[in-house]
Amino acid sequence: MALWTPDPNKPIGDNETIGRRLMARPGLKGAADQKPAVGFEVYHFEETRPDDDVSVDRLGRTSVERAVIGYLKPRVAIAAASFREPRVFSGWAMVRARHIRQPTRGKPLILIASPVESIEGQPDSGNRFHAHIERPQGIDNAYWSALIIREIFNRDGSVVARPPKVAWTLFVRWIKWQLRLIISNRR
Repeated sequence: MALWTPDPNKPIGDNETIGRRLMARPGLKGAADQKPAVGFEVYHFEETRPDDDVSVDRLGRTSVERAVIGYLKPRVAIAAASFREPRVFSGWAMVRARHIRQPTRGKPLILIASPVESIEGQPDSGNRFHAHIERPQGIDNAYWSALIIREIFNRDGSVVARPPKVAWTLFVRWIKWQLRLIISNRR
């Protein structure tokens, strides 16, 4: 299937799938018995850049498109490695654009397509699927903005898991097959 190329001059469609990258932070040491949090963490939606608009990816026209995920994978790897302490990419928090524009509670948020141009000499530096959610009107704090956006994703969204590496998957299948052969020959 050919890679979808969104038109940056047209508004984002209501059925488009919007994803926020989930980069895992190192957890607390010594808190192994602590129950995991339900839903997404606030830090997944906090923007560290100065403009405070929350960066997201357009993952597909009506659902997640594999070609788009394939296009974004090298860019996500570069982004995860660019942090002061490199992070592990865990997938995308996913929601339909209409849930951002017309949330069940609260004021509508503004979702804008904002493709990033490639830098010459760096092949995976651009992102034609980039978009951003503007900070809600009347909110002057990035943390409160992250809370509002997180609640939309918690209520109406889901997770697109990081796609597994095909070679690793095939290797695991081969190991399981070999173990079955060994066990069946012992009987």
